[in-house]
Amino acid sequence: MADSKRQRLVDAIKARMQTILTANGYATNIGQNVHDWRVHFQEDELPAVTICDLPADAAETAGRSNPQETIWLMPVQIRVYAAKDTDPSNIREMLKDIQAAIRTDDRWKVSNVGLAMITRPLREGPLVHEESFEVIGGVVEMQIQFITQKFNAEA
Repeated sequence: MADSKRQRLVDAIKARMQTILTANGYATNIGQNVHDWRVHFQEDELPAVTICDLPADAAETAGRSNPQETIWLMPVQIRVYAAKDTDPSNIREMLKDIQAAIRTDDRWKVSNVGLAMITRPLREGPLVHEESFEVIGGVVEMQIQFITQKFNAEA
Protein backbone atom coordinates (compact mmCIF):
# COMPACT_ATOMS: atom_id res chain seq x y z
CA MET A 1 0.00 0.00 0.00
CA ALA A 2 1.31 3.44 -0.93
CA ASP A 3 1.79 6.30 1.51
CA SER A 4 -0.90 8.95 1.63
CA LYS A 5 -0.30 12.17 -0.25
CA ARG A 6 -0.21 13.91 3.15
CA GLN A 7 2.64 11.61 4.26
CA ARG A 8 4.51 12.16 1.00
CA LEU A 9 4.18 15.94 1.52
CA VAL A 10 5.51 15.70 5.08
CA ASP A 11 8.38 13.52 3.86
CA ALA A 12 9.19 16.07 1.13
CA ILE A 13 9.13 18.95 3.63
CA LYS A 14 11.36 17.02 6.03
CA ALA A 15 13.83 16.19 3.25
CA ARG A 16 13.95 19.86 2.20
CA MET A 17 14.55 21.04 5.76
CA GLN A 18 17.44 18.56 6.00
CA THR A 19 19.19 20.52 3.23
CA ILE A 20 19.51 23.57 5.52
CA LEU A 21 23.26 23.37 6.07
CA THR A 22 25.99 25.96 5.75
CA ALA A 23 27.62 23.65 3.17
CA ASN A 24 24.52 24.28 1.00
CA GLY A 25 24.75 28.06 1.34
CA TYR A 26 22.44 28.55 4.31
CA ALA A 27 23.37 30.59 7.38
CA THR A 28 22.65 27.75 9.84
CA ASN A 29 22.95 23.97 10.17
CA ILE A 30 19.44 23.31 11.49
CA GLY A 31 19.02 20.61 8.83
CA GLN A 32 21.13 18.27 10.95
CA ASN A 33 18.26 17.60 13.36
CA VAL A 34 14.84 17.42 11.61
CA HIS A 35 11.85 15.39 12.81
CA ASP A 36 8.24 14.53 11.96
CA TRP A 37 6.01 15.77 14.84
CA ARG A 38 8.54 15.54 17.65
CA VAL A 39 8.00 18.29 20.23
CA HIS A 40 10.02 17.26 23.29
CA PHE A 41 13.79 17.66 23.19
CA GLN A 42 16.60 17.62 25.69
CA GLU A 43 18.74 20.74 25.86
CA ASP A 44 21.70 18.93 24.28
CA GLU A 45 19.55 18.00 21.23
CA LEU A 46 18.94 21.62 20.24
CA PRO A 47 18.53 23.29 17.86
CA ALA A 48 15.94 20.97 16.35
CA VAL A 49 13.31 21.28 13.64
CA THR A 50 9.96 19.50 13.61
CA ILE A 51 7.31 19.29 10.90
CA CYS A 52 3.72 19.43 12.19
CA ASP A 53 0.90 18.85 9.70
CA LEU A 54 -2.36 20.17 11.13
CA PRO A 55 -5.95 19.18 10.24
CA ALA A 56 -6.80 20.00 6.63
CA ASP A 57 -10.07 21.48 5.43
CA ALA A 58 -11.70 20.65 2.12
CA ALA A 59 -11.75 23.77 -0.07
CA GLU A 60 -14.97 25.29 -1.29
CA THR A 61 -14.91 24.76 -5.05
CA ALA A 62 -18.16 26.43 -6.18
CA GLY A 63 -18.76 23.61 -8.65
CA ARG A 64 -15.60 24.26 -10.66
CA SER A 65 -13.80 21.04 -9.85
CA ASN A 66 -14.19 17.37 -10.59
CA PRO A 67 -16.79 15.96 -8.16
CA GLN A 68 -14.55 12.89 -7.75
CA GLU A 69 -11.69 15.00 -6.35
CA THR A 70 -11.11 16.91 -3.14
CA ILE A 71 -8.91 19.98 -2.85
CA TRP A 72 -7.36 20.14 0.61
CA LEU A 73 -6.04 23.18 2.50
CA MET A 74 -3.53 21.80 4.99
CA PRO A 75 -1.76 24.06 7.50
CA VAL A 76 1.79 22.97 8.29
CA GLN A 77 4.01 24.35 11.02
CA ILE A 78 7.76 24.07 10.77
CA ARG A 79 8.95 24.66 14.30
CA VAL A 80 12.50 25.34 15.42
CA TYR A 81 13.37 24.70 19.04
CA ALA A 82 16.48 26.49 20.27
CA ALA A 83 18.78 26.04 23.24
CA LYS A 84 18.09 28.13 26.33
CA ASP A 85 19.29 31.72 26.01
CA THR A 86 19.78 31.51 22.23
CA ASP A 87 19.97 35.05 20.90
CA PRO A 88 16.68 35.86 19.11
CA SER A 89 18.68 37.13 16.13
CA ASN A 90 19.96 33.54 15.64
CA ILE A 91 16.37 32.24 15.69
CA ARG A 92 15.41 34.83 13.06
CA GLU A 93 18.30 33.55 10.95
CA MET A 94 16.93 30.00 11.27
CA LEU A 95 13.47 31.21 10.19
CA LYS A 96 15.03 32.98 7.22
CA ASP A 97 16.75 29.73 6.20
CA ILE A 98 13.46 27.81 6.44
CA GLN A 99 11.73 30.33 4.19
CA ALA A 100 14.60 30.18 1.71
CA ALA A 101 14.35 26.38 1.62
CA ILE A 102 10.59 26.52 1.00
CA ARG A 103 11.11 29.11 -1.73
CA THR A 104 13.24 26.69 -3.78
CA ASP A 105 10.08 24.73 -4.74
CA ASP A 106 6.70 25.48 -3.19
CA ARG A 107 5.01 22.65 -5.11
CA TRP A 108 7.11 20.05 -3.24
CA LYS A 109 8.19 18.13 -6.33
CA VAL A 110 9.27 14.51 -5.97
CA SER A 111 10.69 12.93 -9.15
CA ASN A 112 9.68 16.14 -11.00
CA VAL A 113 6.01 15.76 -9.99
CA GLY A 114 4.48 18.43 -7.76
CA LEU A 115 2.63 17.06 -4.75
CA ALA A 116 1.01 20.43 -4.06
CA MET A 117 -0.93 22.91 -6.14
CA ILE A 118 0.43 25.87 -4.19
CA THR A 119 1.99 26.75 -0.84
CA ARG A 120 0.97 29.97 0.88
CA PRO A 121 2.65 31.58 3.88
CA LEU A 122 0.38 32.04 6.91
CA ARG A 123 2.62 33.36 9.69
CA GLU A 124 6.14 33.27 11.07
CA GLY A 125 7.92 34.42 14.15
CA PRO A 126 9.14 33.46 17.59
CA LEU A 127 7.83 30.63 19.73
CA VAL A 128 7.38 32.12 23.17
CA HIS A 129 6.96 30.26 26.46
CA GLU A 130 3.58 31.40 27.79
CA GLU A 131 4.58 31.81 31.42
CA SER A 132 8.07 33.27 31.16
CA PHE A 133 7.71 35.05 27.79
CA GLU A 134 11.09 33.53 26.96
CA VAL A 135 11.80 32.91 23.26
CA ILE A 136 12.22 29.14 22.90
CA GLY A 137 12.37 28.93 19.12
CA GLY A 138 10.50 29.97 16.04
CA VAL A 139 7.74 28.87 13.68
CA VAL A 140 6.98 29.18 9.99
CA GLU A 141 3.39 28.26 9.24
CA MET A 142 2.15 27.70 5.72
CA GLN A 143 -0.92 26.35 3.99
CA ILE A 144 -0.39 23.66 1.38
CA GLN A 145 -3.14 23.17 -1.16
CA PHE A 146 -3.23 19.71 -2.70
CA ILE A 147 -5.70 17.47 -4.45
CA THR A 148 -6.72 13.84 -3.99
CA GLN A 149 -9.41 11.63 -5.38
CA LYS A 150 -12.50 11.78 -3.20
CA PHE A 151 -11.97 9.63 -0.07
CA ASN A 152 -8.70 8.29 -1.46
CA ALA A 153 -5.74 9.55 0.58
CA GLU A 154 -3.20 7.88 -1.72
CA ALA A 155 -4.18 9.41 -5.05
